[in-house]
Amino acid sequence: MSKTILAINEEFYSIQGEGIHTGIPMYFIRLQGCEVGCYFCDTKYTWRPANKTVKEDDIVRRVVESGARWACITGGEPMEQDLKYLVSALREFDIKSHIETSGSVYYPVSLDWICLSPKDLFSKKKTLPIYKEIASEIKCVVTKMSDVDYYLEYYHNNIEPPFILNMVDNDTKLLPQVIERTRDIRNIRIMLQQHKVMNLR
Repeated sequence: MSKTILAINEEFYSIQGEGIHTGIPMYFIRLQGCEVGCYFCDTKYTWRPANKTVKEDDIVRRVVESGARWACITGGEPMEQDLKYLVSALREFDIKSHIETSGSVYYPVSLDWICLSPKDLFSKKKTLPIYKEIASEIKCVVTKMSDVDYYLEYYHNNIEPPFILNMVDNDTKLLPQVIERTRDIRNIRIMLQQHKVMNLR
């Protein structure tokens, strides 16, 4: 028996379309609930109160059956729920955990990959400083050019972790300006959401 249950919005197998792991097959576990509330959010249906709870052991069984070697835990804001048991149970089957988080909630949990997507510019819920130290990658949503200046000042460094600028809604109108702005800056990746390009979930 699992120790707790999670409020789940949906689960599905697909290809990771964002960040360093773009192109890798993953089993997606989308949790319900988010107090961040970005205006451009493409999963606003996760904001409402939970209406479905699922045992972690059942989730893990479905991940194993899918054949995926990675589980992407996303939301909403997944760190608003207790993920310790789920992550531990996945590891027993040699399945790695990849989380997508705004960094607004923290507690110790042994994740294999932390994709930090800071939402400081769009929410009252701010990224906690510890995430700058523990993030495996930093993926920043660009809605206007001033966003780029902010991210470069507060989140970019020239060593690690990888630093990604993601165009909001795959809108390419700012791309020439973003490319020019970052021309001489190391450790920058400019990306679109490839799962949308491929018409995948």
